Amino acid sequence: MDEELKREAERIRKADRFGAFVAVSPDPSFVRDAPLHGAWIAVKDNISVAGLPFTAGHPVFAKRIATEDAEAVRRLRLAGGRVAGVTQTDAGGFGVTTPAVRNPVAPGLTVGGSSGGAAAAVAAGIADIGLGTDTGGSVRIPAACCGLFALKPTYGLVPLDGVWPMAPTLDHVGLLTRDFDILVSAAGALLRAPMPEQVGRPRFGLDMTRIPYLAPGVAQSFLAAVARIKDAGFDVMPIVLPDRDAISAVHGTLVLAQVRSVYASLWPIGPTELGSPAHQALAIAHQLDQAAIERAHASAGKMIDEFNGVFGSVDAILTPTLAVDPPPAGARSIILNGHKMPVVAALVAETCIANLTGCPALVLPLTAGAGTGTVSLQVLAPLNRDAALLQYGAYLKTMFAPQTKGAE
Repeated sequence: MDEELKREAERIRKADRFGAFVAVSPDPSFVRDAPLHGAWIAVKDNISVAGLPFTAGHPVFAKRIATEDAEAVRRLRLAGGRVAGVTQTDAGGFGVTTPAVRNPVAPGLTVGGSSGGAAAAVAAGIADIGLGTDTGGSVRIPAACCGLFALKPTYGLVPLDGVWPMAPTLDHVGLLTRDFDILVSAAGALLRAPMPEQVGRPRFGLDMTRIPYLAPGVAQSFLAAVARIKDAGFDVMPIVLPDRDAISAVHGTLVLAQVRSVYASLWPIGPTELGSPAHQALAIAHQLDQAAIERAHASAGKMIDEFNGVFGSVDAILTPTLAVDPPPAGARSIILNGHKMPVVAALVAETCIANLTGCPALVLPLTAGAGTGTVSLQVLAPLNRDAALLQYGAYLKTMFAPQTKGAE
């Protein structure tokens, strides 16, 4: 490593006061005169980067080193991006808090997960782009917790080659950034398509029946954002989405059914080797009966049809990214409207629908509501309308004051 790279590596290590990185290894060069032109990328440690650790957060894989780049990494590098290193994740993606990482912009609150290390690196200004994975919200949840922009593309548009799987029919590779224009450029490189698409003003859909399920502060901030969107002249039309609790239950069953297959060659294996949350999830997965899995598949098909039918009357759907404020770091449960529920269930409540349906989802940070943590807006679009979704985001982002500064 030459002196310049040594200095860059030292810069990253000193700036990483939050435990974001597993390994720091800045690229020695980058493709010039390309869209990303040297933008630094923090890559989640379940996405392979040649020569760097590829542990997926599992102690059993602590010594595993990737032999080649994942396709997603290769595409960003070809577009001028530079890998800064690989970042922390909940082991195997079994979690939404990345407990080893501290939140750079909201001390004491969870950084979110399972792409929390990538989110922290971006929020702290150490990297320009976070590359993560999202099976139930694992890119969008940390984006919401850290005040970042994020994109989960349409399922299948980004190959999963070189990605350690969790639930292959629900897994997506996604992006986190502080800057919307960088998100657009990175999305163009990742999806190999022009971004954004120049489309007219969209008709947004809003399901008011879901508002009572939000924490009061989140509901207040979200409805205030919707009011501003209406005041700006956009149509916001009433819609009804599939039942939120039913979606979460079906999504959870399908995840567990698939992780049982992914980890079949490792099971049974102890919590020390897998990590406790991953071990607990796999133990539950092995208790699932085939009838429950078949019912979940049948219900998912109906929900997907119902969801896709909504786009007959609207171009995109508005929801909050999180139903609750980001909880304290280390919290395992949360009280929502008088009911105690696991943190995982609370944080995926609004995000997992996009994994079940495969639709593209965009996250835009909003000004914090009074007495609350960071609040963000989620925008959902029909399958393969990713470029249009980013144009909708371009319309919306000018209305709000996103919290995009790194930690001081």
